[in-house]
Amino acid sequence: MPRNPANLWHDRALALLVSFLSNTLGRLSWTAAQRVGGALGGFCWWVLARDRKRSLAHLEIAFPDSSAAERQRIARASFRDLGTTLGECLHLLRRDSAALSTHITFEGWENLDAVRAAGRPIVILTGHCGNWELLAGALATGGLPLAAVARSLDEPGLQRLLAGLRARFGTETIERGRDGSARQILAALRRGTALGLLID
Repeated sequence: MPRNPANLWHDRALALLVSFLSNTLGRLSWTAAQRVGGALGGFCWWVLARDRKRSLAHLEIAFPDSSAAERQRIARASFRDLGTTLGECLHLLRRDSAALSTHITFEGWENLDAVRAAGRPIVILTGHCGNWELLAGALATGGLPLAAVARSLDEPGLQRLLAGLRARFGTETIERGRDGSARQILAALRRGTALGLLID
């Protein structure tokens, strides 16, 4: 079925924006890319009214005893943090595994080695805290085959970008809820690939 022309235009515009941002941030240092990303997140706080209201509504549910000012502070910080994560990911689109590994320090890697040596399956559980995409890439480039199990994004263009970023550093994407995803999960475990799950 042919795609709606408006959707095609949207995908092309998104691809051009991502290409521009990744080219720009890819030329910057890691710290500068983080700062630009954080500033972009702060800008989105002001212009994305629907997402701003949704964030505040969810924080009111989670922290009913907090003041409105405190919830607003948390929400704004979350926008900036997501922007920083975006800046890091766009920066990494122009980098290789060697560059990625310079930003990560592991503790306890010997525990993973012990589990793998015993032939036991590995399931890594984490939440949407910090740059989870950076963590996945670092594990894969560190020598642990990894498959990320996650829901597809609503925006197809962004989903392709995200899957491409993961694949760039050796992480497979298993789209949760898709036909055959359960078989993909079992196959990954049988061949010694670790599963990464974002449980929140």
